[in-house]
Amino acid sequence: MGPRAGVTRIPSRFVPSWLVRSWLVPAVWLLTLSLLAACSGSTTAGGTGTGPDDHSDGPGVTGDTVKIGFVLLDSTRLASALKLDLPDQGDQQAQIDVMVDWVNENGGIAGRQVEAVTRDFDALLDSAEAEETLCNEFTQDDEVFAVVLWGMFQENLRPCFAQRDTMMVEGTLYPLPEATMGELAPFYLAPNFPTYDQVIAGLDGVFAETGYLDGGTVGVLGVDTAANRRIYEDQLAPVLEAAGSEAVEVRWIDLTDSANTRAGYEQAVIAYKAAGVDRLVTLGGSRLLSFFLDYATKQHFLPQLALSSYDNIDFNVVSYPEAMGEAVGLSIAPSWDFTEELIPSPMNDEEAECRDVLAAGGIDVGGRQEARTAMYNCDALRLLRDAAESAGIGAGDPLNAVALHGAVVGLGDEWAAAENYATALSKVASGGAGYQVFTMDTSGAGTTLVGDPAEFG
Repeated sequence: MGPRAGVTRIPSRFVPSWLVRSWLVPAVWLLTLSLLAACSGSTTAGGTGTGPDDHSDGPGVTGDTVKIGFVLLDSTRLASALKLDLPDQGDQQAQIDVMVDWVNENGGIAGRQVEAVTRDFDALLDSAEAEETLCNEFTQDDEVFAVVLWGMFQENLRPCFAQRDTMMVEGTLYPLPEATMGELAPFYLAPNFPTYDQVIAGLDGVFAETGYLDGGTVGVLGVDTAANRRIYEDQLAPVLEAAGSEAVEVRWIDLTDSANTRAGYEQAVIAYKAAGVDRLVTLGGSRLLSFFLDYATKQHFLPQLALSSYDNIDFNVVSYPEAMGEAVGLSIAPSWDFTEELIPSPMNDEEAECRDVLAAGGIDVGGRQEARTAMYNCDALRLLRDAAESAGIGAGDPLNAVALHGAVVGLGDEWAAAENYATALSKVASGGAGYQVFTMDTSGAGTTLVGDPAEFG
């Protein structure tokens, strides 16, 4: 099925061929991370056009139309390189076509017809340079009002969009603390995710439900950033203390230099072993734990892990099953963590609506894991539409980031995401208000849900 009217599909023109081999060699992965950390700079938004007193339209907005960007992520080569069996996300272009038609047939966004612009992006070639190019394409070539982020893990991307006065709707499992979300305001919306502070604070529920800390010796591994150090001091350390425990060894990994990074992992394993650590909690997101386990398993260091959805669970189960055998965790993203058998679809009325829209357009998106791209894109369109309608922003009114961010925050708990346990939009426009505790047994029992979904305090 080709693009419909109102949808423009543009292939990404940036293809850094030298990166093809980098996914296969951990040392090169670390070099890539060090380069992106050095280039990322400040996360302060610093937008140049839409200020608190600006009553003009944002980029990509006319009296009749609004441009929304979507990433068509291709993980085929990445899955092949890493020997991963990733769930098929179906025809993403066709899904977007149907959902954009649906929104436009029902009044559009702020009385304007949505013009969708889609760009292809190869997950195997992800880098800071590739994502900067993607930002340039969406903001300079396409001049979109907002973009739905999907599979974007580099630190420089979100500040790039904010500096171009372009709104973002987060669809990537990329942990950001409340302070950073605030710095990116009014250009950043995370309707499906909590702040990283909430995730770490929510570990108290994991510890209580699973007995994770009983008789254990705890270590902490984190990416060495000011934000992560603050989260440890303000969130994780108090959670451990409240549970009658503390971290006997805390190790911070410097990602700004590849030699320091390798040395950091090696020294962390030695220090944890010396301290008798048999429980390990990570701070920093998906790649940190994966790189660490590459070192740890070779040294036969296999502590019981405390995970969240940000810890690249699927990859680690496939690559390091011996390290994941007794892990416990906190799920904030059901379609990334659980199969249809554990949480059947639809899990709420909003997911049912999105699936019905796609079915009416002749698209069956399959089970929970196969449908996650479609559900996140559906949530993004629903959020922008519903926020504008709730705030009374119509065709004759200015449509910009300040107005729409305020409208999203104003929805509070009156709006719900299709891909979520519970939703309550906060002052920084994060929406994930619920989580599910789980345990893992990679020896055969699989994943077990512990209790019912709970809400962050």
